[in-house]
Amino acid sequence: YQRAFDLGERGLDVAQALVSMLTERGRWEDADEVMRKLQEQLVFHGALARRAAEIAMQTRNGERAEELARLAAPVEDAYPYHVWLGRLVTAAGHDAEGEGELRRAVAFPDAGWDATAALAAHLAQLGRKADAEAVVEELRAKLPPRYAALPLAQCYEAAGRLDRAEQSYNEAL
Repeated sequence: YQRAFDLGERGLDVAQALVSMLTERGRWEDADEVMRKLQEQLVFHGALARRAAEIAMQTRNGERAEELARLAAPVEDAYPYHVWLGRLVTAAGHDAEGEGELRRAVAFPDAGWDATAALAAHLAQLGRKADAEAVVEELRAKLPPRYAALPLAQCYEAAGRLDRAEQSYNEAL
């Protein structure tokens, strides 16, 4: 696959197979180089841009990762994209922008509790445990009590409130 690509084969199936093989072997720089050459030929969007952004993060190129992540936006805006983007932007060193994306995710009417867990974990990592717990408490008010224990346990754990997490896990059992 590498030889075919080096000789000019730029078919998407060949490039994706090569990138998969390279990333499986931890050859992130080589995978990034394949993606850069492929990007000269194709307009990246969706899943391809997302894969390229994740590879760029592995090569510690946060600026390129952010640029590619913006191209990965789905046709229909959805909360999972904003959770992913928030985590990526935070990993690139932009905590405030990452928080903004995570808050956008939580604000979606159909947002799952995983968005709240991601935001709570983000806030806890920044040392804002009170804010993290407040986000979880907002979720508690929205969830039907019958189904709340497990999601709340995982959100409390993400927020660093292990005592509350243990209590909720016990309720779930």
